[in-house]
Amino acid sequence: MKTADYWKDRFEQIEKICHDKGAVSYREIEEQYRKAQKEIESRISVWYQRFAVNNGITMQEARRLLTSRELAELKWDVNEYIKYGQQNAIDGKWMKQLENASAKAHISRLEALKLQVQQQVEVAFGNQLDSIDSTMRAVYSMGYMHTAFEIQKGVGVGHNFAALNQRLIDGVLKRPWAPDGKNFSDRVWSNKQKLINELNTTLTQGIILGKDPGKIINAMSKKLDVSKTAAGRLVMTESAAFASRAQEDCFKELDVEEYEIVATLDSHTSEICQDMDGKVFKMSERQIGVNAPPFHVNCRTTTAPYFDDWEELGIDRERVARNAKGDKYFVDGNMTYKEWEKKFVEVQKTDVDFMGQPRIFDGGNFKIKAYEVKGLRGIYTQTNSIEAQNTIKYIENMRLKGVLHSLDGVVVAKNLPGIAAYDHAKNLMYVNEQLCNKSIVHEWLKDGYFIAENVDDILKHEMFHKKHWDFIMTKGNDYGIIKNKLETDLHKYVAEQQMYNPSYITRIVCDNAYNGYRKKDNLNELIAEVLLQEEKGIIKDKRLLELVKRCVE
Repeated sequence: MKTADYWKDRFEQIEKICHDKGAVSYREIEEQYRKAQKEIESRISVWYQRFAVNNGITMQEARRLLTSRELAELKWDVNEYIKYGQQNAIDGKWMKQLENASAKAHISRLEALKLQVQQQVEVAFGNQLDSIDSTMRAVYSMGYMHTAFEIQKGVGVGHNFAALNQRLIDGVLKRPWAPDGKNFSDRVWSNKQKLINELNTTLTQGIILGKDPGKIINAMSKKLDVSKTAAGRLVMTESAAFASRAQEDCFKELDVEEYEIVATLDSHTSEICQDMDGKVFKMSERQIGVNAPPFHVNCRTTTAPYFDDWEELGIDRERVARNAKGDKYFVDGNMTYKEWEKKFVEVQKTDVDFMGQPRIFDGGNFKIKAYEVKGLRGIYTQTNSIEAQNTIKYIENMRLKGVLHSLDGVVVAKNLPGIAAYDHAKNLMYVNEQLCNKSIVHEWLKDGYFIAENVDDILKHEMFHKKHWDFIMTKGNDYGIIKNKLETDLHKYVAEQQMYNPSYITRIVCDNAYNGYRKKDNLNELIAEVLLQEEKGIIKDKRLLELVKRCVE
């Protein structure tokens, strides 16, 4: 039997993995708030430019009705909001408000601005809920399966496990863990309404008091920052709670009767966690927030199985498998998690609802009809082939690792004319469903046309395109002009090098970068490829890298 220190060490590692998943989600949420803040600032600035006199506006002027032309422009925006809502499952109440606004014959200037501001909040919180939902699913699933693996490896015996299905996880996520009976979805919508009310109040009071737009924007930004901090606390606390629940459910499945509190002891450890560290409780008495983590916001404490009496009482170690359905097996103590999962976890097919509403994705030179994968919000697939299932699983894993972050969706496509693509206008990534077919990927990459050498590199390349466009979008709305300005020095340098040596781009970067430059006078591929070179530690021209980085950060 393993020592108590062994169990503590293993379960501290599981806690860290779950904690890191929550941190990835928080970074995604921060990005969503940044986008919302930027768009709100833009809307307010445009509104003041249109209606203010000497950078100020009275409440009487703010309540003046829009002209027929202004109303038509607003309704065009509203119809775009409705279209977005239909595609992204925005809150039904807000959709109803948008439909009502679309039908109105009279809307005031202030109402129009509030509507535009609220749309940005609705989008941000819809994305926030998606991010938290997918993270909690991953935390629960990963926490449960890694707990099973560590116990069975530590004890040396176990039984086959079925991979957790999404319907079971749906039930876990809907079940509140806190005394107030609220789940994370309830808390997200409550925080959303609070922020909307605060932004509306701040805007209205700013106009009444005659504040200039800069001060109003700053005041609203502070409200957004407070809300962002609350969202961070929420995702980290919920992550800890679902990691704790995963352990609880797995302990019960494996007939663990007692557990020990394991706190991360450092200068940040709370007094309650210090006091609880090392205490042992019965599983029958386990209660999240009372004698099981999380004990507070941002709690990093976990639990480990307590087996103190096993050898002393002569209890057969196979007790851990008494609930087994089928044959027991012995687990090699040197087995890795991936080996255990491959050998003993019964993988289920990806659940795709082909009777549901499909979504048409228009990539310019291609159109794809795809369906959202159940339980994996934001991942869409054209087919449910074995190749697509393998790619979906890989994409979700890369999303959880934080490689694929802040995307509005990933589309797994059979009819994609290429390996992968990033659509900056829609913030979508397209990937070929053959992405995880090693022989096909080898054929794609073997001639060195790209810097990429494996599947991970392919996705990183596309995310560098995203990084490029995200930076452009932080500089304003005239993307074409901004892009050209940012890339001026890079363009000049590359043109000079090409003039002296026509094979410069091919020799220093790759053929993909050269063809993008030659055919379209476009540096997008070169920028992504050079950033991937930096990632892989194979930079050949430091000056080129320096100029590329000016375009993305």
